[in-house]
Amino acid sequence: VSILFSDIRGFTTFSEESGAGEVFQTLNEYFSCMVEVISQHGGIVDKFIGDALMAVFGVPNETADDARNACTAALAMNAELTKFNAKRREDGKPEIKIGIGVSSGEVFCGNIGSENRFEYTVIGDAVNVASRLESSTKEYGLTNLVSDSTFAEIEASDSTFAE
Repeated sequence: VSILFSDIRGFTTFSEESGAGEVFQTLNEYFSCMVEVISQHGGIVDKFIGDALMAVFGVPNETADDARNACTAALAMNAELTKFNAKRREDGKPEIKIGIGVSSGEVFCGNIGSENRFEYTVIGDAVNVASRLESSTKEYGLTNLVSDSTFAEIEASDSTFAE
């Protein structure tokens, strides 16, 4: 299973400088684009966390291509963001920048919560690593970071893609 985390950079400042309506509209437009890209690459959006999203590849049915699909989705998200930002520039709006982290490994999936409210999700080290990688993109000035485990899965199945 592969996990993808994506987060908008500088969103707190954007939120402080924009009205609530603009913030909601921007998030809804952005998420609509990104959910479509993730779906096209075999992933499902597990949850939205403010201006971040978490997507899962390989749940409920794992495939040999989950790591590759997650990384291809990340690259496609970058391409889609370029188009999204071109429209924003035309409309005189500020561009959005994102960071993406991808990790692969074993996870536990199922319903988590209470008797009154629960959600189907995944938990495990791979989830934590993907979140940390996404956060580390800021520190390293990168857009995308993938874990060693993700890279190894891709390299084992398709060495040309890993290059």
